[in-house]
Amino acid sequence: MEWVKAEGSHYEIGRRCGEVLAETIKRCMAARKVPEAYCTAAHDEIRAKVETNVRREAPELLEELRGVADGSGISYDNILTLNCISQMWDADNVASRLCERACTGVGFCDTPDGVIIGKNNDGGSESWDDVPHWFTYPSGRRALFISWPGTVWAWCWVNDAGLCCNGSSVSSAGFNRDGIPSQMLTRLMLERCETVAEAVELMREVPIMSGAVALTLGDAHGNLVAVEQDVDCQALRYPEQGAVFTTNFFATPQLADKCTAEPRYLANARDRFENLKRLTRQVEHTVEGMKQILRDHTQPGGICQHTSILPTYNSFIMLARQRALLITDGRPCENEYQRLELDAPPM
Repeated sequence: MEWVKAEGSHYEIGRRCGEVLAETIKRCMAARKVPEAYCTAAHDEIRAKVETNVRREAPELLEELRGVADGSGISYDNILTLNCISQMWDADNVASRLCERACTGVGFCDTPDGVIIGKNNDGGSESWDDVPHWFTYPSGRRALFISWPGTVWAWCWVNDAGLCCNGSSVSSAGFNRDGIPSQMLTRLMLERCETVAEAVELMREVPIMSGAVALTLGDAHGNLVAVEQDVDCQALRYPEQGAVFTTNFFATPQLADKCTAEPRYLANARDRFENLKRLTRQVEHTVEGMKQILRDHTQPGGICQHTSILPTYNSFIMLARQRALLITDGRPCENEYQRLELDAPPM
């Protein structure tokens, strides 16, 4: 498994990532046909808008991207394209993007280890896409997170304050040209926030362009919440009997009608959601119980999916209090979890 450790200015962090992960970044880009599939005037407009909006909300991320470009020898424009590829799909209304709207999230707030959050990654990718990053930012904030190489994204992470997060994508027609990619917003949360309350507020304040999400957020103080977020609204769901979970639709009445998933994807998401209602009440709320859920094959609604629609390709468990992350290199039913420690990055 590849990994990268970086510190210093945002540019220096980006340059280090580019140097270490150059070949994997190129592989990731080739798998998404970057740049050849994103060369129209409409794509140029999205790139320009994303750059303008990120400069307004988080200019440091653009500095990091310039570092990635310089370190990897890949053009800045192509690195930027990779970082806003979801927004290009959404702007194009590309039907195939629906396969990307996947993943299951589960959180417990009543375990012996405090808050733990699990996630299965499903559909549209491979395990080699998900690279562990150990970063120390200019502020001194430290974080361990999983992301595509070459991006300023984060979708499974824990920081030194004990705030942790996972994400499930939701198909939505919402598009706000004045927002930033939602994957970048979660990255800002890990760098700027220490508690669930702060992260929820940041999500309210910083607009997203597209990429609706259902996140599970937890912290070392025992707080846990599911955040359903589209471009123009947010709704929260709190734990019931110590657990909260997300699949790929909006479960709150406020956002329910905003999900635009095809019927087969929506049925898959709802089946997993119903299965999680049962599993989270039957399984012990422990790390081992979380592994059991993430390896579940009950039909309908198997959490570890072996279907052609949304196959599971790897799995994560975040431990807020311990500032640790467990990861599998492949399906959780076929692989053991490897423990990664924020305080013990590779040498």
